[in-house]
Amino acid sequence: MLTAEEVNNGNCDRFGAEIQERLRGIVDDINEDETCLHTNWESSNVPGHFWLEYNGWFYDSECPEGVDEWTELPIFKRFAESGGEIPV
Repeated sequence: MLTAEEVNNGNCDRFGAEIQERLRGIVDDINEDETCLHTNWESSNVPGHFWLEYNGWFYDSECPEGVDEWTELPIFKRFAESGGEIPV
């Protein structure tokens, strides 16, 4: 089993897709509009990362409790704390 740090160092796409699929099997009313797997690969300014959005909350392997802004996910908070700028 991968740790949260390992997931966020190259395996977040697989992890996110798996969680999205598992939610479809648990939550009866889930559909593509309610659960989105996001990525920011097209932005070279911030770490590439996949995360899940569900009902207005954002989740990843380090933040299973969710946050209300994707920029508050731990991977992006560390990036900002190290002097990186996150475009919003």
